Amino acid sequence: MDTNTFLGVAYYPEAWDISQVETDLDKMRDYGIGCVRIAEFAWKTMEPEEGKFDFSLFRKVVDECKKRGMYVIMGTPAACPPIWLAQKCPDIYARYYNGKEWHHGARRNTCFNSENYIFYSDRITEEMAREFGGDDNIIGWQIDNEIDSIKDYGCVCPRCTQAFRDWVSKKFGGDVDKFNREMCTGVFSMKIDDFSQLDRPYDQWYHPGIRALWMQCKEEETAQYIARQRAIIKKYSSAPVGTDMMPTFTAMSYAKVAQNTDVMQFNEYAFNRYAEIYPWFNYVYNSKKQPFWQTETSCCWNGSATSNYMRPHGFVAMNGWSALVSGAENVNYWLWRAHYGAHELMHGSVIESNGRDRHIKGEVMDFAESIRRHSDFIKGTRPTCSGLAMIMSCNANIDFMTQSMYYIDNKPFDYREVLNNTLALSLLKARLRPEFLTENGDFSDAKVLFTPLLPDIQTDGLDKKILNWVENGGVWIAGPLTDVRTRAHAKFIGSATGVLEKAADITIEFTLPAYDANAVGYREISMQYASSPLKARQMSFDAIRPGKKAKTLAAYRNEEYLDGYAAITETPFGKGKIVVLGCLPDNDALIAVLNDVCGVAGITPFAAASDNVMAVERSGSYGETVAFIETEYLPGSFTAPFDATDILSGKKYKKGDVAAIDKYQVAILKKDC
Repeated sequence: MDTNTFLGVAYYPEAWDISQVETDLDKMRDYGIGCVRIAEFAWKTMEPEEGKFDFSLFRKVVDECKKRGMYVIMGTPAACPPIWLAQKCPDIYARYYNGKEWHHGARRNTCFNSENYIFYSDRITEEMAREFGGDDNIIGWQIDNEIDSIKDYGCVCPRCTQAFRDWVSKKFGGDVDKFNREMCTGVFSMKIDDFSQLDRPYDQWYHPGIRALWMQCKEEETAQYIARQRAIIKKYSSAPVGTDMMPTFTAMSYAKVAQNTDVMQFNEYAFNRYAEIYPWFNYVYNSKKQPFWQTETSCCWNGSATSNYMRPHGFVAMNGWSALVSGAENVNYWLWRAHYGAHELMHGSVIESNGRDRHIKGEVMDFAESIRRHSDFIKGTRPTCSGLAMIMSCNANIDFMTQSMYYIDNKPFDYREVLNNTLALSLLKARLRPEFLTENGDFSDAKVLFTPLLPDIQTDGLDKKILNWVENGGVWIAGPLTDVRTRAHAKFIGSATGVLEKAADITIEFTLPAYDANAVGYREISMQYASSPLKARQMSFDAIRPGKKAKTLAAYRNEEYLDGYAAITETPFGKGKIVVLGCLPDNDALIAVLNDVCGVAGITPFAAASDNVMAVERSGSYGETVAFIETEYLPGSFTAPFDATDILSGKKYKKGDVAAIDKYQVAILKKDC
C-alpha cells in the first residue's frame, strides 16, 4: 500500500457545511493524514427521498482527496436507515427477545430478514458502488458498521423465527425425530412434532441448546448479508471489501467474516488495558493470514454523551505502533473533527468540533512522520510465529454464553475474559510467540496446537482435522473442557467426550466443579507435576484414569475424591502426541507445562522482557526485527535478543543487553547484518 494510506481518520462531512470540506482536508494533510473513511452513516444524505440519489457531497470529498494525493475508504450506510424509510417500512427494525422494539434514531438496529430492509439497503449499496466503483483513490470498502455489536439474541420477530425454523430443519436434515433425540427435548415437555412448532428464545429459563442454535443461525444470517453486500460492490469495484469488527465473540463469527470479505477490519478501543488487545490483533491478522485494517481507534479518549478518561502522554505512538507491529497496515482515528451534537459529541477526536487543534496535535504529527519514515519496515516485514497455535472460537463462546457450565474463581464464567485475559496473555508474557486462530484456521504448519475451552470440535469436522494433524507429528494440548459437547450443544452419551478419550487412551471417570471459596469445607486443589506442586484454577476437575498408552504428567493433590486420578496426561498418537489438561492450571502452572511441551517441540521463548512490555517478532525482506512496546504506563525493561539497532531512536544494542524502557515507549530492534 502507498505510505499515504498508513494513517487515516473517520470523517463525517454530512455533519458540516460543504464549504468546510476543503479546509478539513487541507488540515488533515498538514497533520500527515493520508486516508479518509466516509459515508458509513450517511444514507439520508445520499438518498434524501426514496429513489432520488445525491452523491454530490461525497463526490466532492473523493475528488478533493484525489487532488491532494489522499485516499478514501468508502462505507456503506445501511446501519442507519433514513426517516422516510423508517416511516414507510417500520418493519425494518429489530424486535429483541426481552420485548424491546427498536426505532429510527439509533444504528445497527435493523432486521436482516426484513425484505424491505434487504431491498433498500442493497439498492443504496449498488448505487454507491456504481457511482464510486471506478475511483482509483478509493482503496477499499467497509460494509455497514460494527455488525457484531448486536447483543443478546438479535432480532426475534416472526420473520426471524421462521428463518430459524428453516435453518434448524436444514441442519437436522428435516428429521424432527433426530432433532428431538439430539437436543434432549423430552425434558420440560419440549418435544416438537414438526419444525413449524420450534420457537425463538424468550426472556425466561429456556433450553440452552436451542439458544445456541439461534445464535449460530444469526451468525449465518450476518455472514449472508456481508456476502451479498460484497457481491454488489464487486460488480463495480476491484478494491478490497471488509466490515469493521469489535473485540468480541458475540453475534459475529470471525471465521465466517474472513470467508466472506477481502480484508479484515478491526475497531480497537482498549481503554487502559492495552496489553489485552494484542491477542485480538494477532487473531484478526491470522483470520486471513494477511495484514488487517485498524478501521477505528482513539487518539485521546472515548465517549458518547460523556467523555471517558484521559490517556497520558505517549499514548498516540504506543497505541498506533501496537497495531502496526501486530499486523495492521493502517491506523484510522475515530474521528477527525468531533461532532458538535448528537450521540457522540463527547468522543475524543483529532481536532475539536470548533476546528481548533487538540493537545495531541504534536503527537499525531510525530507518529505520522515516524510511520512514513519507517514504511519499509511496515511493508517489508510480517509477524512471525514459533509454531505454537491456539484456537479462539466464536462457536465456543456461543456454548458458554448459553450454558456457562462452571464458575471460575467464584465468578460466572466469561469465555472472553478467561481465554483472552488469562490464557492468551499468559502465553504472550511467556514469550512463546503463539498464533491465535479461528476454529477453521489453518494450523497445518504448527508444531503444537492448544485448544482450551473448546467444547464442540465436531462442527465442520475439526475433530478429524486435528487427529489427522496429530497422526502426522503434531502435539495437541487438549482441554480443559475440550470435546465435551456435541454439535447439538448436548453432552455425549456413553462417553465424556467425542473423540478425545479414545484417542488419548484415557477415561474421564467423573468431573467435579470447584469449591465455593466462601463456603465451609473449601479446598484449594493443586497438582503434583514432576517434582513440583502446581496450583489449579478453581473451575472444574476431570478425574482421569490413564490407559496403557497414556502416562500421568500431573496428579491431583489436596482432595480425597480425586486421590489416585491424573490431572494431566500424555499419550502417543501416530507420529505425534496428545496432552490432556483435566483442569485449568493457574498462570504459572500453565506456563510451566507449556514450556515443557513446547520445548520438546523446539519452541522456546524468543525474547525476555518485563510483563508490562509487549514483544512482537517480525521478519521479511526488510530483515529480522523485534518490537518492544510498554503498555501499562510503567517503567519496564527488555533484553536484546541479538545485536541490533533501534530503528526509531538509532540506539545500538548487543545481544543480551538489558535495556530500560520508559512509560509507553516503543523500541523496534532490527537485527544487525
